[in-house]
Amino acid sequence: QARAAPGSAMMMRVLALALFLVGSSVALESGAPGKEGPPLWPFKMETARWMVHTFDWAVLSTVSTREPTEGFPFGNPYSFADGAVDASTGIPYFYASDLDASMIDIFNGGKTQVSLTLSENQYGGLAACDIDAGGDPENPPCARLVLSGEFKNITGTDEANVAQDALFSRHPAMEDWPSDHSWFFAKLDISSIWFIDIYGGADQLDVEKYFSTDVPEESPRATLKKKLAAHKH
Repeated sequence: QARAAPGSAMMMRVLALALFLVGSSVALESGAPGKEGPPLWPFKMETARWMVHTFDWAVLSTVSTREPTEGFPFGNPYSFADGAVDASTGIPYFYASDLDASMIDIFNGGKTQVSLTLSENQYGGLAACDIDAGGDPENPPCARLVLSGEFKNITGTDEANVAQDALFSRHPAMEDWPSDHSWFFAKLDISSIWFIDIYGGADQLDVEKYFSTDVPEESPRATLKKKLAAHKH
């Protein structure tokens, strides 16, 4: 029987961080960006930026420092925002509590490297993601995005003001959360971007190019639909 290569167990744990599937639709409320649809393939950078700006929660993955799961991946659904509706930064910002299990892993356990996993299945209505339409959340054209990097507490910095404006405008209930829970503002300092939106394997997106790419005011998908509608008439 073949034996696993040294370090393969850890590799499997790392790979597991990317396998969390998120399965709800983005809220259709005034605090959410317009729902005109994601950019078309092959606009990978634009799609990544669109996902980070449009979605309002994702799975935050840490390495557990708590018994009985110490050393295992721990995925926790977490609200985030990368800016106000009309002001995308590409940086996921968080409003977190010291009491939360993920924060205990990060700060008490010293495991500050985390991953944030998003799926186009969150958007709703995309055939590539819809099981009833012959798609599936694991189907490569149902885009998945994993942002990895260092989780940083930014409370007390100028950037915390940006985070507060973003989070409280997109998640208004946060302002009324109990004041005795040691809340703070944080961000994911992105160092790696894993992205898949088509068959043939995933891509590692360049972080600098990601940040230099703007979220399209109108997605290529919406532009194409308008052109087709105009042609019919």
